[in-house]
Amino acid sequence: MGHSKVRHRKKQRSLFKQNFWLPVVVVGALLLVGVAAILSGQKNKNGTSSSGSDQFDPNFKPEVTGAPRVMVPQDYIDYGEVKLGTTVTTTFDVRNVGDQPLVILDEPQVELVEGC
Repeated sequence: MGHSKVRHRKKQRSLFKQNFWLPVVVVGALLLVGVAAILSGQKNKNGTSSSGSDQFDPNFKPEVTGAPRVMVPQDYIDYGEVKLGTTVTTTFDVRNVGDQPLVILDEPQVELVEGC
């Protein structure tokens, strides 16, 4: 019976060693993902697109020099008749056509016109 206890303890130690590495590997992988996300966020703060769909155009010619300039292709949208309480969502393509970095510090103000 003495041997069965020794073997049982050896199996427990072996399982402990195997199970010990699993959390270490998982935590390491999570740290790597976190660092990658932070570095990606820093790139977005430096003026690159957060969507990743826009690429820097080497042939870009700024419309304004010495300052940033925001351009929104469509400044008026008519939704027609919308029932009260209905949520309406619009996505705007905002671009900087100046040669300096454009920084948006707060939420933009949107004017809602209730019409005739």
